Amino acid sequence: MRSKIWELNELQCSILGTCLSIGELRRIARKSRLDLPEDATEFHIHSLFVAVCKANRSEAKAVNKALDRKFSSALLKFNTGKSEEELRDLWRQARDNGDIPGPYWAIMSNPHLSEQFHAEVFGEVHMLSHLVGSANREDIRRLSILEEELERVQRRWATAKAAYRKRFKRLEEENKEARRQIGILAKELETYKTRAATLADPTLHQENEALLRTLSVQSASLTEASMHNDRLSQELDDTARKLERLGREVLEKDAETTFLESELRRLLASIAPDPCPGGCSKAGTDACPGPNLCGKRILYVGGRTNMVQHYRALVERHGGRFEHHDGGMEESRQSLPKILGGVDAVVCPVDCVSHDACQRVKEACRNGVKPLKLVRSSGLSSLAKIIDELADAAESAREAL
Repeated sequence: MRSKIWELNELQCSILGTCLSIGELRRIARKSRLDLPEDATEFHIHSLFVAVCKANRSEAKAVNKALDRKFSSALLKFNTGKSEEELRDLWRQARDNGDIPGPYWAIMSNPHLSEQFHAEVFGEVHMLSHLVGSANREDIRRLSILEEELERVQRRWATAKAAYRKRFKRLEEENKEARRQIGILAKELETYKTRAATLADPTLHQENEALLRTLSVQSASLTEASMHNDRLSQELDDTARKLERLGREVLEKDAETTFLESELRRLLASIAPDPCPGGCSKAGTDACPGPNLCGKRILYVGGRTNMVQHYRALVERHGGRFEHHDGGMEESRQSLPKILGGVDAVVCPVDCVSHDACQRVKEACRNGVKPLKLVRSSGLSSLAKIIDELADAAESAREAL
């Protein structure tokens, strides 16, 4: 017989945070008719279920049933008839393969295992949550560096492209003028040859000689112009190759940034931070420090429309509440002061918002004494940096209390 979740003293927080997602907890709450506030954060839902699962009640039974159903194959594999050494080997294999939730529930609900084995598995899962958070922060740092490098390449490429276009146009005009001069000289040469053939008079012969000398000079000029034209053509070819190379560099940087942003969004979507690792005794109480932003309302003005859902996910996964205003593209700029009255901080990316909206935000924040964070880029890494700053400020405020 396996232990029930309400029988696992001080392990409810760790098991719920590791084995069930917030979406699964919401579904259990609906089926169990557990009353959840409409504005309940992920932390509030997690804390409520931790408290509920400490007693033998219908909601705790529903959670236990969901765990057994979800990890039935792991329970079968880690059955209570096997020795502790066999289970230890199975746990190590699962841990090395990244298969943590199912084996974790199977081991913690097995009452026949030693306290030492339980403590060992609990400690490894606890430390893995720290390692995942560290890897996530490293991905954000690398993404920020790549975005800055991409922006530098794009600026350099745009400047070079403009300069090469201007030079290309000038070289085209020079080439066109050279060809026109060649055409004129060729016609004059034909005229001189025709006249020379008809000249018999000595005076005319002398005039013809003078014309031939002039023609020789013009011919030398024509040769020089032709050589200059060849040099211009070579420069044009070199310019085209440089532009093509710069274009490839920009495409490569774009592809690399897109890949890292998608990886970061995947990590943010799959990794739910555990605000109470190890069964914190303050879970579910007013003394709980909670997620980083502690429910602060963050208003994001402007930004890229297709990234709004990811901005929201990033803020909410750090314990904040997300508000958005497009800066006046579809929503009225006049509504900004009204929205600002109910938020704790404002983030405004200067690369993706109108100048007028930016000025209105500055003025409203100054009058309302609201923290305003102007960021250079509308990318996820810039928002992640601001969230870290706001979280540090919140932590400092809590420590001051």
